[in-house]
Amino acid sequence: MARMLLLLALVAAPLAAQAPTPRACFEQFVAAVLNEAGAAEADRTRALQRCFDFEAWAAEREIDENRKFPAEERTRLKADWDTLLASAEFRDNWKKRKVTIIDAPAPAQSEATLQIKLSAEGQRGETFQVKLRLNPAGDFWRWYAIVPLDRKAGDNPAPAPRTTAQQLADIEAKLAEVDSAARQLELAKEELLRQQRELRAKLEEERGADKELGSPRALAEVAGRCLLSNDWGGFLLAHAPAHRSDAAKQRFGQLRIKLAGWTVKQVVVEQEGKRALLGVELRFIGGEMRQIVLEAVRVDGRWWIDEAP
Repeated sequence: MARMLLLLALVAAPLAAQAPTPRACFEQFVAAVLNEAGAAEADRTRALQRCFDFEAWAAEREIDENRKFPAEERTRLKADWDTLLASAEFRDNWKKRKVTIIDAPAPAQSEATLQIKLSAEGQRGETFQVKLRLNPAGDFWRWYAIVPLDRKAGDNPAPAPRTTAQQLADIEAKLAEVDSAARQLELAKEELLRQQRELRAKLEEERGADKELGSPRALAEVAGRCLLSNDWGGFLLAHAPAHRSDAAKQRFGQLRIKLAGWTVKQVVVEQEGKRALLGVELRFIGGEMRQIVLEAVRVDGRWWIDEAP
């Protein structure tokens, strides 16, 4: 009998030596995250999923929230975890920190813990407790929680994957930020366009300073003087030839009788100095004020009112 027990012990010894420890299993997880060996992405993803116990994580989360996850929510959470584990962001976060296993107590049946230290370069590290559970086959330890030791024991360590509703809320918040930024850019663009129009008008004034109708403002002022002084011929000559007509003379006379003032309020130059809008304020004898806009065009260095009198 003693000989049989000794033989069984000799056979079991190498099998026990081959059984993976919680430390070895977690080291496989870290290796799969970092993927320094350059494994194919599909192989890396399978390794990560094998190392993480979603069911244990979900069970602990249900206890924390005092509720059972509906099947649809459980499926969504599992998909969220799979996406997170395979993401470049998850990999990069682990690559930034050195992982050191500083304690590996003996497992208690199907549960085990590790104590690890995560430390970024040049920074003081933080200590965590890793919770692991033996898989149903009994051949691999899978982690389901990584708890900072300075938190309460019930705190869930690993960042919970964002639910679909939370991800949608995140996207909508970012869209709102983009819309706000777009509005600010549009306002900035409008201001730049306003300055551009003013500078173009000023440039036209400078270019036409020595010519009677060499600038849009000079054109508008000449037209106003002719109108107020009842100079029909001069007023007509301020208009482009295509718009000159004796039929407009009656309208000119009717306006002249009622008009007491003509003030050029704004000049906007468009189309790279080829066209302009002339904002004019009309003051009538009875005190009424009216704003009008005249279109002007530049031809061969001279400005003309480009509409019928």
